[in-house]
Amino acid sequence: PYAVTNLTVSNINTSSVSLTWNEPPGNRSYFTVNWTGGSVNNSSNTSNTSYTVTGLTAGVNYTFNVTAVAADGTAGAPTQTSAFTKPNAVTNLTVSNKTTSSVSLTWNEPPGNRSYFTVNWTGGSVNNSSNTSNTSYTVTGLTAGVNYTFTVTAVAADGQTAGA
Repeated sequence: PYAVTNLTVSNINTSSVSLTWNEPPGNRSYFTVNWTGGSVNNSSNTSNTSYTVTGLTAGVNYTFNVTAVAADGTAGAPTQTSAFTKPNAVTNLTVSNKTTSSVSLTWNEPPGNRSYFTVNWTGGSVNNSSNTSNTSYTVTGLTAGVNYTFTVTAVAADGQTAGA
């Protein structure tokens, strides 16, 4: 069979992704979907041009291959793409050691993988952020008496896929 085209990853979550692709010309019996990442190497067959991969680990780079297979078991060329799953959200974000110009933030390491955390703080006309690999961060340069909102987001190794 001919190779599938336009293999696309969407609906990326911490433990699942959706795959879609275009039907190749000619005949085929089914598609084999294979995914690898970390220590995982799994596959499944489907007759549809879409498949939802579940049971994935947060923050891991997975490679997905889709292959059209003929009725006699002859496989065509695989079409490949890759994507990171979203990292899990941090928990127990705590503010301490408040002064007139700084605060200390701590949080729990989320399960799964991540590369770093983005710390964001907003208040008044301020909207700043900084990255850290630690589960704590001291925000400085704040203005006394201003109510600030702090968010911490885990980011995958691609530097783009962020958790909640």
